[in-house]
Amino acid sequence: MLKIGERRVDPRTGEVQGPEAGVSLTSMELALLVYLHERPGQLVSRDELYERVWGYARSVRSRAADVALTRLRRKLEPEPSKPRFFHTIRGEGYRYDPPETGGIQGFWVGRESLLGELSARTDRSLMLVGPGGVGKSSLVRRVVGEAAAWVKLDEGQGLRPALALALGLQSGDDAALALSLEHQPALIVLDGAEAQLADVRALIEAHPDLRIWVTSRHVIEGLERVSVPPLDAESAARLFTHHAERIRQGSLTEQEREDLPELLRALDHNCLAIELAAGRCALLSVAGLSNRLGDLSVLSEGPGGSMEAVLATSWSLLEAQTCDALERLAQFSGEFTVAEAEAVGGPLPILEKLIATSLLRQAGPDHLVLPALVRRRARTRLPGSTSFAEQMASFGDEGMAVQLSPDQAIRSRERLQARLRELVRASEWALDQQRPELSARCVIGLHFASRSVGRAVEVALVERVLQLEPSERLSAWLHYCGAVAHLLERRDPGRTIARGVAASTSCGESAVLALLNGLLALSAVRGTAANEEGLLDEALASAVASGVPWVQASAHSSFGIWHSRNRRWPAADRSYARAQHLFEKVGHPIDVAVVLASRAVLESSRARTGAAIRFALEAARLQREHGNTLGEAYAENTAAVALMMEGDFERSRESFERAGDCFARVGATGPWHFLQAGRGELSFREGAVHEARQIWETAYFAGVDLDWAELAGMSLAGLAMVDALEGGVDEQQERFDEAIALLDTANAHNGRGVAELRRCLAQYRTGSRSEALEALAALIQRLPDVEKGFGSWYVDGMRPVER
Repeated sequence: MLKIGERRVDPRTGEVQGPEAGVSLTSMELALLVYLHERPGQLVSRDELYERVWGYARSVRSRAADVALTRLRRKLEPEPSKPRFFHTIRGEGYRYDPPETGGIQGFWVGRESLLGELSARTDRSLMLVGPGGVGKSSLVRRVVGEAAAWVKLDEGQGLRPALALALGLQSGDDAALALSLEHQPALIVLDGAEAQLADVRALIEAHPDLRIWVTSRHVIEGLERVSVPPLDAESAARLFTHHAERIRQGSLTEQEREDLPELLRALDHNCLAIELAAGRCALLSVAGLSNRLGDLSVLSEGPGGSMEAVLATSWSLLEAQTCDALERLAQFSGEFTVAEAEAVGGPLPILEKLIATSLLRQAGPDHLVLPALVRRRARTRLPGSTSFAEQMASFGDEGMAVQLSPDQAIRSRERLQARLRELVRASEWALDQQRPELSARCVIGLHFASRSVGRAVEVALVERVLQLEPSERLSAWLHYCGAVAHLLERRDPGRTIARGVAASTSCGESAVLALLNGLLALSAVRGTAANEEGLLDEALASAVASGVPWVQASAHSSFGIWHSRNRRWPAADRSYARAQHLFEKVGHPIDVAVVLASRAVLESSRARTGAAIRFALEAARLQREHGNTLGEAYAENTAAVALMMEGDFERSRESFERAGDCFARVGATGPWHFLQAGRGELSFREGAVHEARQIWETAYFAGVDLDWAELAGMSLAGLAMVDALEGGVDEQQERFDEAIALLDTANAHNGRGVAELRRCLAQYRTGSRSEALEALAALIQRLPDVEKGFGSWYVDGMRPVER
């Protein structure tokens, strides 16, 4: 018999039993029903039906399928105008959706292979294990139907009374029950066995030959196990769409289809959760559902129960220690390592118990993850913990340790970036618990993990911690983070730097003092600090007082940067030379290389390319010899630009290639693309305009993807210059304007100057020579001296490009 809701159809005669008995199907209606019934949830095209059911050629056009389906609905659907089982998919074909059973899932999309596996094992004992709501009971009902004695164990009744009732015995007759079990030929299903694990284990041990199927959220030893996972993403989307469109009597919008993957991830692709959420689609959009998942109330009052009740049952079966571990692990936002889980949740045996209860999943070798619904419920029970905050604070400790090792910092930051939310949450919790030193360590981790992400959050946390006066050493580091945060917000970091200098001097934190000197130089370059020279004088005095030569060298290097910005070339040269001498004296070759690279930039700005090349190549050699691949990349890039200015294009290309290889080795994607923008300049100057366009286009889109306005702006300015050569000035004007706007957004004064210089060069090369020279002269006059060297370079470059 074919069961269609409350009706049954005899496949031999077409007779329909149930409500409105006496109805029968014609032979063609019956053939159509059988064909669709054998393909539940599948889209079947009209051509396929005409060929396989009617026997027509595919070229035949007919309305026979539509008419037959309408008659099937009239005879088998409870409400033919609102079909539940037989659906027409406009322009595509038809789909048969089986009636729902067990209140969880009757639309078997994504379960075909699992159903086939279970159907082949009906002669043996099995355990179906998986999270609550994943559809274990429905799968068993679908396979065994009414051919099994069904024992539901989560309704408060004991195992033995429930077994006796299912087998038609008196509940108190133990002897009769034991005899029946010994000679029981039928399959017994114990549904929800996690509620009575001990009794189920005892039953299996006492009757090893009993043919039994068990559904459970907890693993039970002694039975062959079949795992029932959540649906895959595609199947989850089809299931949700099926139920939502039936409830709504209309299709999801295009925007809702785009929002759906995020909602389904939040629902863990769980069958029950999907059905409950889809049931709210009459009132809520997909985005609205996502916004209402916070308290799980939107997933209540469904035919299969509520998700809150399912999760509450899972919690009630945990021991106190295991429950506490689960709630502490829920503070992680995504995947976490086994080591982190041990530090926060407890030892390996507890983690193994959580995995056995289907509340914790393995996400790969040495990595674990909590299902999103489990994590959401657990967070409402325990918002924070000391062990979690300590684990997050260790990222701050790591950030402090790797700050002076660029290669290690690059590798570390990739891992830290996955911890941004956790770091913020842990820091806020520590502040609420009046633990400023713990919060400060978390903020430092946040700083090293994010740099340019979550700037406002970082600034707010820094200021809150500073109000609570942490220890001097942490205060020094925190003021360093605060100065960076203020720089990112383009606010005056001077006061924060001054306080940090004082704190680092008083507690002897020379590393922080050196870093603050560097930040002070950066603020001077960006023009964001008031009384810069006074602050630098204080920093230099503190460095001298510290008696640490490399800290003094750092202060001199900072003064060199400030002097360069303020057109004090000889003073800048002296400061850099002094810094280089001190770094060489104490044996800090990498710091020597950094100063040499700064001197190379200075010489390039003064159009003294010979000295610039010499300094940059020496810096690259030192970085390479001492294993600082990132520093080598930057030095080679500086050398490549200087060589290009010198006109030595062959050596310039070689330096660009070496720099690119270094950036690739450390995974520095953004700097690699910025280097590519420089290579585009080289190709353009060599006359390879088509190659320059390809390079700049790639760099521009990388700048957009990375949200790096300076990279996008510089690349767009280059593309505009190519446009000027290939299509005329009018067609490239808009690109130049957009490029300069991007560079203004990035606050990249030097970059803007180069963009405007490119505009002048493009005008010159396309015929507007007098206007271009006048604009160039005016531009160079208003550029800071640090950019005048680029102006001279472009004057030299005003010659026709070989096309």
